[in-house]
Amino acid sequence: MKKCFFLLLLMAAFVIGSYPQSGSGGQTSAATDAEKTKSRVFRPTKDQISQAQGLLRGKNLYTGEISGKYNPETRTAIKVF
Repeated sequence: MKKCFFLLLLMAAFVIGSYPQSGSGGQTSAATDAEKTKSRVFRPTKDQISQAQGLLRGKNLYTGEISGKYNPETRTAIKVF
């Protein structure tokens, strides 16, 4: 009888422990997921910036040096594009 009770108690603990817990403050998981994705920012690499500068130069939108730096000239050329 003790084995059955212990087994039942163990199963109950396993089932209760397997349910996902909600965040503190009553937030849903969708709200916390939105906050996580909100903080992600795209940061281009030097190679990507150089490629963009080359393409913009080919369209006569960028006249600066192809340096791979996201400088004000590059920003302006991207906005014009």
